[in-house]
Amino acid sequence: MNKKGFTLVELLAVIVIMGIIMTIAVPSVFKISSNMKVRYFCEKVSDIEKAALQYAQDNYGDQVQEGEEETILKDNLPLYKLIDGSYLNKDNESCDITKFDSTSDCIKDPRDNRSMDRDKFQVYTKNKRIYVRYLYNPDDANNRVCGNDTIYNLNKYNPDGSPITGDIKFDVNALVDGSYEYSNLPFTFDLYFDDELVASAQTDYDRENIPYGTKYRITNIKGRNRDGTKYECDGKASPNGNPLRGFVTSSTSIYVVCKSAGAATETPDNGNTGGTGGSTSGGTTTNPDTGGSSGSDSGNTGSGSNTGSGSDSGNTGSGSNTGSGSDSGNTGSGSNTGSGSSSGSGSGSTTTPGSGTTTTPSNPTNTLIDKINAAYTKDSSDFATDDPDGNLRYVGASPNNYVFFNCSNYSNQTAANCEKWRIIGVFKNITKLDGTKKDLVKIIRDDTIGGYSYDSSESNQNNGLGYNDWSSADLMKLLNKGYTSLSVNNSLYYNASKGNCYNNSNNATTSCDFTTTGLKNAATRNAFETVVWNIGGMPYNVANKATAKNWYLYERAYSSYSGNPTTWKGQIALMYPSDFGYSTKGSSTILRSVCLENEYAWSSDNYKDCRLNSYLFKSSYNQSSLGISSSWNSYFYGIGYGGAVGLGMAKNADSVRPTGYLRADIKVKTTTGDGSSTNPYRLNLS
Repeated sequence: MNKKGFTLVELLAVIVIMGIIMTIAVPSVFKISSNMKVRYFCEKVSDIEKAALQYAQDNYGDQVQEGEEETILKDNLPLYKLIDGSYLNKDNESCDITKFDSTSDCIKDPRDNRSMDRDKFQVYTKNKRIYVRYLYNPDDANNRVCGNDTIYNLNKYNPDGSPITGDIKFDVNALVDGSYEYSNLPFTFDLYFDDELVASAQTDYDRENIPYGTKYRITNIKGRNRDGTKYECDGKASPNGNPLRGFVTSSTSIYVVCKSAGAATETPDNGNTGGTGGSTSGGTTTNPDTGGSSGSDSGNTGSGSNTGSGSDSGNTGSGSNTGSGSDSGNTGSGSNTGSGSSSGSGSGSTTTPGSGTTTTPSNPTNTLIDKINAAYTKDSSDFATDDPDGNLRYVGASPNNYVFFNCSNYSNQTAANCEKWRIIGVFKNITKLDGTKKDLVKIIRDDTIGGYSYDSSESNQNNGLGYNDWSSADLMKLLNKGYTSLSVNNSLYYNASKGNCYNNSNNATTSCDFTTTGLKNAATRNAFETVVWNIGGMPYNVANKATAKNWYLYERAYSSYSGNPTTWKGQIALMYPSDFGYSTKGSSTILRSVCLENEYAWSSDNYKDCRLNSYLFKSSYNQSSLGISSSWNSYFYGIGYGGAVGLGMAKNADSVRPTGYLRADIKVKTTTGDGSSTNPYRLNLS
């Protein structure tokens, strides 16, 4: 008899076998699925790092450094910067790009669809190249999900974007490069010794990006040595030098940085070191092996006679210089004969024997930059180079930084037909319109051209208060070319015309006449270089205690309100709050360094010497500046008549002092002045 079905025993056996198969297969399927998601995640990280590298090369390519040691150029950069700059495509086209918090999802983790918008990456340099690294979260770093991952970012938020307030534990087996010098923070660290690592932390300013260079210090560190003994210390390491690890308790979100004890430490910014000049001094000895020396006497006394021949740097020359007498107030006698020249030497001009005077070779370029550098070399008391980029700035209440500009007649420059402008300084590596970088002189009009709104708007747009985006601001259109088709603020200052200008909310206007105060001619207009201006924003919670350095870094950062641009290309703008801060000289009662750390408080009596010893301070009116708020779109930071950098509305008609960078090739006249108020520098323009 043929069977037509399973017996009960056979059926039960089949069910058991199928159960065993499912027990084995289902987890494997899930594991395969999970592994695929991890693979997709790692591929996404690879794409992110490629986009980040392009971003880094575009923004930091000029900062490459030699050597095997890593130097961090920018730390803790959020991934949304890559979307904002069109370096990385969105995963979700309908995401709210203006939010960039824990609820936005422009970039998604393929493993669980979490938002990666606020994940971070780091830019560093070594061996003359730019590198980037994605900063993994602790679990991914510890599990090395994408291979030999050594960096992680601890930056915890609740789903609503608020910081997690409980204990945040982390495992520092995954190394994190970076080390900082710190100022006090209310953090309590309970640390125990285990591996040879050092831990440190910095606040995240409630989801605002911290610019590179902000420095903090850890306090109240407690720990335990391997032998079980306890210790306490104040700083990055214990009194006996043992490195630390542990967990963090804090009421705010933090970013934790760990560092191998044997790795190199980041050197704090201390300014830049300049090169050595090539001029030789009177009475110098000529070495027969190195060739003769020639050039200008630079205030040295010497006597004697030396003879030699040779060459240096592939250049050969001959000449003699004999005489006695004085040069620039210095006395020397003797003779110096030889052939050959050294790099950086002068023209080797010869004086008449017995005349007692040595002729100093003329400067081969004689540009305004050369003139400023020469003034700095002669007497540095009116200068400073202590901003993060080591720019050369004039400081004090009355430095000799006047220049005649916007003249109706450049062949006869006098106070009657020229305006007085002030030289803010020589700024390094300013990006020109063609993308090249040059050291350029920044100047500012010594007085105001009047009070006009930074921006205004119709009553149904931002409540009529205007917007703080300089790239489209009404004031920008008043000062620069290309807006003559408008009916208001239509390049009136640039073209020395008259018409109507915005001066209050709801697009209110007033008549304005720049026929005498505007740019008088093509020579003046063409003297301005078109450059890339940084217009990064400052959040309110930082601005209300901001130092000069804070302002400088945030002006050049990549934060702004709601995706506003952080750069603008043009000729004429305004001074920065950092320009105002770095212009002080301090006094005998309050050091310049103290002033720089307390720029936010200059209006108080305790810091009055800070504002009074700044040539940019004006006690008779408020001044507009390029201090932009990233917290509110209708506010900017101006310079108050009391000396404070304060929050003001874009619609306010604050006083305007046009500011711009001059072309690098502009020379000074042979009969130029000394930069004083009574004898300003004279530019060779026509």
